[in-house]
Amino acid sequence: MNHNTMTDWITVTSFSVASQAYLAKARLESEGIDVFLKDELTMQVYALGVIGGVKLQVREVHLDAACDILIEMGYLDPPNPKHGSLIQLLDRITSSLPGFGNTILEIRLVVIVALLLMLIVLALLLYHSPSTFEHLTSLQRYRLNQYADLRRFLI
Repeated sequence: MNHNTMTDWITVTSFSVASQAYLAKARLESEGIDVFLKDELTMQVYALGVIGGVKLQVREVHLDAACDILIEMGYLDPPNPKHGSLIQLLDRITSSLPGFGNTILEIRLVVIVALLLMLIVLALLLYHSPSTFEHLTSLQRYRLNQYADLRRFLI
């Protein structure tokens, strides 16, 4: 197997546990499919793992057969035509964002949802905060009340 040209390799799935990646690799290779485990050694060096886990890659010509086997093994979910296009669209959009392209889709979506929620909360806070005029008016009323209280106390 020649891994020098990585252009025709496609990441099919990723594993957070290296032993699962080895099992999937062994099964695919027993079916005659070339497999490459990206970040395999990094996962071994760093005990906590790598962001995105060990990526299982196959050659583009073997993609359909590899997906079928991985679905059979339970490592991939069967394609759902109703939801697949939305997930693929979100993956395509978020993978082009700087700093997010190498992370898994779930992490990208969690970060984007968190940022959107923060923007909504900020907008609500700004909407419900008093305007400068309201703030100054209430401050002026407060000072006038203090002045009236002081006059009553002194008189």
